[in-house]
Amino acid sequence: KDQALSGSPFALTVTPGTPVAASTSATGPLSLSTAGVVSTVTLTTRDSSFNVVPYNSYAPPLVVTASIASNPSVAIKNNLDGTFSLTYTATKSNTFAFAISLDNVAIPSSPFSLKVVHNVAVPATSLLTTVGTATAGVAWSLTITARDRYENAVTNTGLSFTAQLVPSSNAGSASVNATVAPGTSAGTYGASFSVTRSGDWMLSVRMSSVQVGSGPVGVTVMPGAAVSTTASISGTGLSKAVVNAPARFVLEARDQYYNAQPGASTWAVAVGGSSVTPTSLGNGKFSAVYTPEATGSLAITVFLGGTAVVGSPFTVTVVSTAAEAHGPSTRVTEASGATPSELVAGVSRSYVIRPVDIDGVALTKSSGNVFTAILGTTTSLPVTDVGDGTYTFSAMATTA
Repeated sequence: KDQALSGSPFALTVTPGTPVAASTSATGPLSLSTAGVVSTVTLTTRDSSFNVVPYNSYAPPLVVTASIASNPSVAIKNNLDGTFSLTYTATKSNTFAFAISLDNVAIPSSPFSLKVVHNVAVPATSLLTTVGTATAGVAWSLTITARDRYENAVTNTGLSFTAQLVPSSNAGSASVNATVAPGTSAGTYGASFSVTRSGDWMLSVRMSSVQVGSGPVGVTVMPGAAVSTTASISGTGLSKAVVNAPARFVLEARDQYYNAQPGASTWAVAVGGSSVTPTSLGNGKFSAVYTPEATGSLAITVFLGGTAVVGSPFTVTVVSTAAEAHGPSTRVTEASGATPSELVAGVSRSYVIRPVDIDGVALTKSSGNVFTAILGTTTSLPVTDVGDGTYTFSAMATTA
């Protein structure tokens, strides 16, 4: 009585019990992670008395599961010391349910609310949104959405972008730059352009000198509405014409910035009070043809969209022959075709008169006796009508 038994005190080994989910804990990035960054959570298995249960202290083997909604699978590693490493790399920014269970029973606080934030912005996956077509003189905008390599929107402020419009050959040679400023939504940036030259342009947006997205974006700037003040009216038929011969001039609609307007335009043309219907030549150009029936003066009026074009009404002088109409364009050459040079006293030289028609084309038949050649101030020289549209004469000076 009151004496220790033989062998007392006895050595008593207390081993952990069976691990249970209710006592098991997880530590690490359970609530916050960054897209693309490898994250590891440590799961510590414990029994109902919260003793850590090392490997091989339980049978059968534990079943540990872990998953993060809408993200790659979680890799699970048994560390053989009562802990498991749960490794994941989330790629999409958002808030996700991170579920962890032991033997199909959720551990405390599971599923965890895991917020995955974006990584740093990169040009290659950042998004450029803009128009494909614009109108000359009308402002249009672009929006840049900064994104990381996983295409998550990056809400950081202070990013720097540049925007430039580079013209193609049909839009001139001067590039246009625009200031890029933060947009109304976090992570967005915007800029606006307004160019007056129509044609094809390339929009280049860069971040830290690197092209945003897949490359420059094409933008076609269309001409604005046609206006009468910039319309182009040209051709010999606006000033001179030959009686009973077709005369013509060309009409071209343009917008307020002098861009050719190839769309449908409403022209109203009248020659001597009679209406003339222009014929389309394509690309916004029209030809007006009329045939005057008498010599004298003729008035031509041209309206575009109900408004007179600059210079209208035009006054046309109608003459009897093509040579008379285009005397200033007629060429005089030596017989060889060379430009006339000085005369040598006592040496005769031959010359050719080469008249042109209403369009400046050399005549191929006689225009009648319409030319006079004078040597000096009083000596009249005979002019011969060759009959093929040309005329000839000879001249010889007797004194130097």
